[in-house]
Amino acid sequence: MGGTVSTLSNARSNSYCPKDGACGSSNEVLKSNLVEQQSGGKQQQQKALAEARVAFDLFLAGLEAASHDGPCLGTRQTASAPFVYSTYGEVLQEVRAMAAYLTGPLGLTRGSFVGTFSSNSASLVVLELACYSSGLVIVPLYDTLGREACSHILQETQLSVAFCRSDKQAATVSELGSAEQAIRLIVAEPSEAEQPAGAAVISYVDAIAKGRELLQQRREQKENSGDGQQQEDADANRRPQPSDLAVICYTSGTTGQPKGVMLTNDNLVKGVHLVTDTIKEDTFKHPVELNSSDRYFSYLPMAHILERMCQLFAFAHGLSMGFFRGDRAGLMDDLRECQPTFMAAVPKVLSRIRERALTAVSGSRLKSAILDTALSRKSRRLSQLRVDKDTLWDRLVFRRVQEGLGGRVRFVAVGGAPISADTLNFVKAALGCPVVQGFGQTETCGLGLCQRPGDPASNHTGRPMLGIEVRLADAPDADCPNAEADGRGELCIRGPTCFAGYFKQPERSAETLDSDGWVHTGDIAQLLPGGSYRIVDRVKHLFKLAQGEYIAPEKIELVYCLNPAIDQVFVDGRSERSCLLGVVVPTLDAAKAWLAKNPADTAAAAGDSPPELLAAACGSAGFKAHLLGELQQLGKQKGLQSFEQVKAILLHPSLSAPRTT
Repeated sequence: MGGTVSTLSNARSNSYCPKDGACGSSNEVLKSNLVEQQSGGKQQQQKALAEARVAFDLFLAGLEAASHDGPCLGTRQTASAPFVYSTYGEVLQEVRAMAAYLTGPLGLTRGSFVGTFSSNSASLVVLELACYSSGLVIVPLYDTLGREACSHILQETQLSVAFCRSDKQAATVSELGSAEQAIRLIVAEPSEAEQPAGAAVISYVDAIAKGRELLQQRREQKENSGDGQQQEDADANRRPQPSDLAVICYTSGTTGQPKGVMLTNDNLVKGVHLVTDTIKEDTFKHPVELNSSDRYFSYLPMAHILERMCQLFAFAHGLSMGFFRGDRAGLMDDLRECQPTFMAAVPKVLSRIRERALTAVSGSRLKSAILDTALSRKSRRLSQLRVDKDTLWDRLVFRRVQEGLGGRVRFVAVGGAPISADTLNFVKAALGCPVVQGFGQTETCGLGLCQRPGDPASNHTGRPMLGIEVRLADAPDADCPNAEADGRGELCIRGPTCFAGYFKQPERSAETLDSDGWVHTGDIAQLLPGGSYRIVDRVKHLFKLAQGEYIAPEKIELVYCLNPAIDQVFVDGRSERSCLLGVVVPTLDAAKAWLAKNPADTAAAAGDSPPELLAAACGSAGFKAHLLGELQQLGKQKGLQSFEQVKAILLHPSLSAPRTT
């Protein structure tokens, strides 16, 4: 299973003994008890999930499914170590202790804001579960927002407590907050040498210890007095309600300050219910139902709604959850060791999987032909609604791809950005399991459209999820003046997962959320025969060239990113110009390959580190001309019009802001 069960400090074996204590009993007795336990747990979980009203109830439903002894949160200390899992019962005790510390010594009350600035970790999940259980509002921060935006968020929310993974992150939060805030900091991995000066800092371990002491004191007081009514009243006052805010997710925009998307407990719970019901549909004969024997791998930023909803879904069904160590270079190794059965993926991750497979056979016509044949045969099986991974082509070709993800994946949720049909089709064929593409926004809990499991198509984003309404609105500025007649317009979503508005920004809220409850996504969609939708482009991302041609840059970028030498690409143009320009970030492998063949360019490198090699390649006129030619050739193959092709490019080592680490 890729790991062991442990307490938070001491590992122990994941053994099971029948109720009579006869650990040496036969396998049949063991199996009988396990089946009985799992059957009862499933019934209790289904009841608890159906009755869930607030976000923390979803975790409690998982507790019913997995039992107190079932594995919950898994961590891995080094690249050579296995994943070690704390149990649901142990996590619950830590959550209660953290909640006691937050609402006791820190004095937070229902509705108080708690900031988070951390990469994914078990301690961050415990902190968030403690917030959910106590009616505290989570406010995630992340590096790519930028310092100015983070400062704006801290001051707009006036939060007084923040959780950080490292002292460096804690120092950033302390520095960016206003002087009068005096933000108190909980740090998961403190280092005395780097603690922020003048800030109130406590380690995660010490916070848990103080919380446990407080809980013990409360128990003793109750026993001594014989009356726990006062404490019960205090607990009831902290208990969240469905309409209470659970999280404010700030989204960065192209203009102005970031917008704080307010999501309630009811939004999150209803979202998990809708996902559960939607993926169980058997339209294509492959419904998905996950349980406590499944495992989720957490690596996408928890500040993003896709990861948040996947985690809540995983908890609701009693899944165990393994976390990557935070080092992007070791991500795939952590993934293989975790051996998940369920994972979320953004298109870039899946595109890299496809590119590695294509690169591995690029030097051999025979291997390329075998891969093409395998892909064709598996795609044909998909069209026949046969989703499997035990064919000859799996054994010969795709087993390595499957093992690269741990070898046990049986469900993949794709979101976060548009994905090319070529990439989606490859992943569906190679993994041999339901791979579901969806569409949503933070404002809708990431939900809206969703392919059904087993759908062989790769050219659309699916139908509305169960419980979600969708309509197309006129968008004259995007050349969609009559959406109802043309079946093409701005996609609007309405349902129980739609947000309550932007925090302290009523004008911007009214621009997105209309009086009838429709969220205007700003995305242009096309209605297809059968009721599915295809996302065409963004309303505000369309522009005209000098001759009047409409340009959809995201469509062009998606095509160019299919080239394995391209890491990122940005396409731009102006209405007074007649052609497009592009900014391209090459992959390190492509840069190294070029420099190896062109010694003169290699001599220009300041050193042999990855940034220095990338910089040297990006300064090469020959490399730029080579990539431009490849992009134009690829664009022609994929059907781009002449005016949609970039006529010049600028190479750059990076377009992205730093990641949270």
